[in-house]
Amino acid sequence: MAITLQGTIRADKYDHAILEALDGIRASVRSGNVPNHGICYMLASIPLPGRVVTVRTRAAYGTWAPYTGNPTFPVPAVREPDECREFLNTIDRWGGEYGALRISLLDHLIQHFEDICYA
Repeated sequence: MAITLQGTIRADKYDHAILEALDGIRASVRSGNVPNHGICYMLASIPLPGRVVTVRTRAAYGTWAPYTGNPTFPVPAVREPDECREFLNTIDRWGGEYGALRISLLDHLIQHFEDICYA
């Protein structure tokens, strides 16, 4: 899934661009047409400078109750001994108990950015 946002994004619209991309990921998940990648990978195509997306999304992880404390693998393991192995060894990253946690994180991120954008 490629995220396509048109044109240059102004600095005051960064959070809106991230929210739009997260909404696109959620729509793909709901339709069953989601690649077997993590949220960060799918957000990487947003045309924002530097590490804007990474910094903003990682800040939101800490307010998600199941957060692992590991920004590279924020979703907790359900079968493997740690979150890194869980991510690497899970065939369907958006299905089952692990997928439900991933969707919970996605919903949390959307709510976080909605609160910022529409406060």
